[in-house]
Formats: sequence, structure tokens, C-alpha cells
Amino acid sequence: MTNYFTDIHWIGHIKTNDNERYTLGKTFTLDALPKTAVIRLDSHGICAVYVNGAFVDASSGRYANRITCVEVTSRLKQGENEIRLIVGGFFYQGKERESYERRGLHFSAAALELSLTLADGRTQTVKTDESWHCESDEGDGNAIGFSLVTVAEYTRFWQSAALWHEQKPLAVPSAIMDAVGDDYAAYIKTPVPTHAYPPTILEKTERSITYDFGRLYVGYPTLMYEAERDGVVTLCFDYAETTDDFGGESEYHLASEDLNLTEPIHAGKHTLLIHNRRASRFVKVMFDGAVKNVSFAYRLLMMPYSKLGWFSSSDALFNKMWEVGKYTLHVNKQREYESCPRNEMKYFSGDGIIAALIDYYTFGDAPLVDASLSLTEMACNSGLCRDVYERNLGLWDYPAWRIITAYNHYRYSGDVAFVKRYYEELKQNVEWMIHKMNGRCLMYQYPVYLPPFHKDCEAVEWTCSADRLGEKPSLNALFYKSLLCLGEWGQLVGDADAAEYTALAEQVKESFNRYLWDDERQAYVETVDRSYIPQDGNALAILFGLADETRARAVLQTLKDTCWSPYGSTILSKETGHPMHTRGGAAAISPLSCTYEAESRFLVGDDEGALDLMKRVWGSMLKMGAETFWEFCHNEEKRWPIPSHAWSAGCTYLLSAYVLGVRPLTAGYERLLFAPQGDVAWVKGVVPTAKGLVAVNGEAANGQQHYTLTVPQGIAVETRLPSGATVQIVEYTV
Repeated sequence: MTNYFTDIHWIGHIKTNDNERYTLGKTFTLDALPKTAVIRLDSHGICAVYVNGAFVDASSGRYANRITCVEVTSRLKQGENEIRLIVGGFFYQGKERESYERRGLHFSAAALELSLTLADGRTQTVKTDESWHCESDEGDGNAIGFSLVTVAEYTRFWQSAALWHEQKPLAVPSAIMDAVGDDYAAYIKTPVPTHAYPPTILEKTERSITYDFGRLYVGYPTLMYEAERDGVVTLCFDYAETTDDFGGESEYHLASEDLNLTEPIHAGKHTLLIHNRRASRFVKVMFDGAVKNVSFAYRLLMMPYSKLGWFSSSDALFNKMWEVGKYTLHVNKQREYESCPRNEMKYFSGDGIIAALIDYYTFGDAPLVDASLSLTEMACNSGLCRDVYERNLGLWDYPAWRIITAYNHYRYSGDVAFVKRYYEELKQNVEWMIHKMNGRCLMYQYPVYLPPFHKDCEAVEWTCSADRLGEKPSLNALFYKSLLCLGEWGQLVGDADAAEYTALAEQVKESFNRYLWDDERQAYVETVDRSYIPQDGNALAILFGLADETRARAVLQTLKDTCWSPYGSTILSKETGHPMHTRGGAAAISPLSCTYEAESRFLVGDDEGALDLMKRVWGSMLKMGAETFWEFCHNEEKRWPIPSHAWSAGCTYLLSAYVLGVRPLTAGYERLLFAPQGDVAWVKGVVPTAKGLVAVNGEAANGQQHYTLTVPQGIAVETRLPSGATVQIVEYTV
């Protein structure tokens, strides 16, 4: 068993009173400052880490193996240093509080590693063990050791965790600066804020203040106050994104009540930093006594980033779309790609796929995909199939989305080691789908049931509606694409099954077009209910190459005739009568699915239709006051009561990949496709690639469009230009 465990201990203290918090500490000496220093932290219960008295970050402890990984190089000093962990408290986990009443004690624990790289290349580590000092209101002593982190856990979760880099000046090649000008220089030099302060007070009384931050923020609540006596403060957070929605009665507003916090305050002037991370635009602060000189802020914890990607054009609406989409990803970009702040630290593979595509063009943070896919819990969300024989698994499309997300990562990064690391796991995903195939070489979606004493399950696919059953175009398009991905990856890793996956994909394609195509409707339909046109399956059929050019154009015309409205393209061509509005068919618009439809239009050369759809979907949200894009939209002039959602920001990806026109042709940008599309007078921008930054500058002169494409040396470029356009390719040395 020598090589089974690491020497990182889970340590903590058993509390027998209702004050859950205690402190773990360790001092250590550095002879010289390290070149880099990184802390990795996991916890049961909330755990805040301080280095030399300064707050660094906190782990929510909500899900196992969500590793907090943060650089602390600048926090260390030569000589004696100290790490302190403030442990305890649970992230709206009511069951844990109930169990405390029964067992009469609180359990919480933390595991930490500080990894130092010294100037001479040597490494040094500080790890949690039973020598750490514990300070508690029940007395001081050494920490209790609970268990050891295994090598397997360390390799999978700790080493692949998303690293929060300390901000450093960006080294942008002069050729890139020359290509796009001063606006980009100003953009990358603008400092990243550390705090957000509310510009507006909506309401103020003697005992309460309601703040409006103007947009959604994610971070640690920080309260500055002066109190006459000891007491408590209650903080209420609201997911609403406009004043019209604030304090409403939607299920999302009511759910935010679970996030309310009550904390002790003390007489005198103090600053209260709360380690429970929160996300909101509106915050109401209520006191049980007289206070004065109150101010509130968020200490921001939104994944720090290098502002590498950039987009600007002659169309101000497109520029606003790109920026709001980037910010939408930013606030959903914590330890891993999240669906939205209310689902903090979950990973949904069907959501993460579009988040990753946006990231490749805005922040260039490709390792975050690895961190997301390393998570193995909550199989229905992550899309990870542990057992090919499992039939009663919700979200049947998510195993395919996991495969395609991984494939996209390889396409953008060229990381062969990543392929080898995840191949066997994703192969089991595709085998799970094959086990669901019927005699017509198609997957037949049937209901998903949960065990007794659980609520009815709606989650059979991404619309979360059990009403859509049968041989669905969306599910089978994903099945087909997954087989192609595994076929290509299998060849890369030398798997003998690779050819079988590719051959089976061709059989699925033949069946897809034979059984799901409807000549009368000129679209693909679902076999249980053929009375409506599904937007998702038809868009994916084009996107993944199942539809030939004739059928692709017919499908796009059918979608325009049956699904389009002033606010976008609806999920289905008819209303379903489903009691949940997000599943209402023609009553609801999905920005996610509209991303796939708009991309399909770009791919068949319908630039006008793609841009028109984008203006309807994202333009309508902006018109209604969106500062982050929403999970779904009403098919009418009405705000949606659901807040920020990363899968809804696909316009940012589309603008960089298609209007700016930079996409990888082969893995890792060994070959780059430059294919700008869309009628804009001028466009310029920067795309981070695996080979270095790529810049585009295009403008019309004398009735002709001319582009300058600036690329690192060594990238092979293929161009597909609009009729009459010209391009000059400039190479620079990285």
C-alpha cells in the first residue's frame, strides 16, 4: 500500500457546540522567495484560506473533489510564513444541520497542499497533517487526522484543478498590437477589479439598506459598519437582474432565500468578510440594532483571466453582444464551468460545451475543460456513464455532450495527452449509447424513472421534459457525432474498435435520413409525435453533417417558416402545454439552441439569416436590459425570471468564430481556417490559439473588402473569403 496514498491528510476538529467555526494553522520558514507558489484546497464544509494574514480564497465544501487551486506567490515572504484555515459552516445544506441536532456534534475537515517552485528549480511542499495547530472556542491543540488523500484522487482532481493565476502584465507581440491598434491595447491594460461596489441604494431605513449593483456579481460579501452594540446582521441575496424582477415570487427568487446569511456583528467599527460565496445583483442588509457608516461590497471571485480575446466591429449591437456574452461566461467560470451561479460548482456537460467554446475565443483558458471533465460525481449532470447497462439515467444527451466537449478541447488545444487520459472513460460513454440503440440503428428515448419516494423525473434531455420521447433527431444527431469523435480518437490512441465506431456512424446517418426525414414538412421530425418541428435536432443535423446541402437549406427554411418570431427561433414549432414555461415549445426560446441554428446557417452560407437570428435572440435580451444572458427567453416582449446562464452566451463564440472568421481546421491550430462572414463595414479582433495570438483587421475600401490576418509563424492558413475580398497574411515570431 506504500504507493496508494499521498501524505496529504484530511484534518479538522469535532465541534460539540453550535458555533461551527474553528481555525487550523501552520507556520513554515522560507530561506528565499519561491519562483511560484500554488495552494490546492479541498474541504467538507466551508473553508477559507489565509496566507500571512491576508484572505486568499474559500472552498464551499458543497461537492467532494472540487479543488480550490490558487497562486499565492506574491503573498509569501522570506523567513517565517503562516497558513491559516477557518473551517466550518455548510453551504445551505439543511440536512447537515438536522443531523447536528441528533448527533450533537459538527463534522468538517480540510485538506491542503502548498506547492513551491524554488528559483533553482527544486520544489518544496507544505501539507496538512496532524501537526497543524487547532484553535477553537472549545480549547486549543493539534488537529485530528481523519484520512489520507489517495494517489488516484490527487492525480484526477488535484493536479487537474483549474488554477487561479495571479495577475501579471500581458506580453502581447508588437505585431498583434500593430494589427489591431490602440483600442486593443487599452482593453488589455485595463486592470481587473478586485471588488465591486453598488452604485445605487434602492431603499434605506433605520434598520435596513437594499443595494443594487447594476449587474450580477459573484464573490464574497463584505460589510463595513459601525455598531452601537453587539448584534446580528442578515443579508438577503436576489437572483433578479432588473428592478422589475427584484423581490418577485418566481421559483428562482424564492430559491434565493436559501442563500440568506445571518452573522454576528460587534460594537465599534469593523469590516465583516463572509466566506460563503454568493452571486446576486441585489443585496438587502438588515440589522437588529442601530448602525451607521454602513457600506457593502463584493470581494470578487470570478475566475481571473488574461484579456486576450477581443472583438470590435462597425455594428455596435454585435459589440455589445460580444461583451455581455463574455461577461456571462465570466460570472459562470468558477472552479469549473457552471451552468449558472445558483448551481454553483456543479458541472453540466451539456452546458459546459458552449462555455468552453466561448472561453477559447475570449480568455484562452483551455485547461478549464480538463478541470471540468475531471469531475466524476453527479453522473446525470456531468454526462459520465459508469455502467453501460444503466438504463434509468436522466439527461440521455449529456454523455454525448461530454464526448463532444472533450473532442472540441482536442481540436482547439491539440493536447494528445488529454485524449489518452480520457479516452477509455469516453469510450464507455459511447458504449452506453450503443446499448440504447434499437434495430433501426437509432436511439429511442423512453421515460426515465426515479426510485420510490422521489419526485417524478423530467430530465430525459436538455429541455428537461419527459414529454419528448421516441427516435429524436437531437439525440441521434448527438449519437452520430459521438461515434465520429471516438472513431477519430480511437485511431489516435491505436484502439482496434475505432473503425467499428466510424462504420456504425455511417449506419446511424443512413437510418437518420431514412426514418426521421419528413418530405412533406421538409425537416427532421420525432417519431412519437410528428406534429411539430424540433429546432434542436434539425440544427444539429446540419451542424454535424447528417444533412446534405439540399436538405440543410430546406431545414433552415422550414425553421424560419415555423419557429421564427421577433424574439428568436422557438424550441418547437408548436406549444406543448407543459406547466413549466421553459419547456413550453413555441412559447419558449433557447439561446443555446439558437446558437446551433445560427451556426448551421453560417455553415451553409446563410450569413444574412444567421445575423438576423442573432439580432432577434440576443438583441432582444439586450433591449430588455440584460447585462448577462438568460437561460431561456419568452417568445414575447417579456423578461424571463431566470438569471445568468453560461450556455446562453453563444453569440460571443459565433462573432469570433464566424464574423471574425478564425477557426481551427486541424487539432491545435496546426492549420487555421480564415473564413470571415457577415455584412459588416469593418471588423477587427484577436483570437488566442494554441500557437499564439491571431489578429484580424478587415475593412471596406473602394467597394472592396480587404483583410489583414496576423498569425504566428508555423501556422498553415486556408482562406475562404467573401466574393471579391482580398487578404494579406502577416507572420510574426512568437
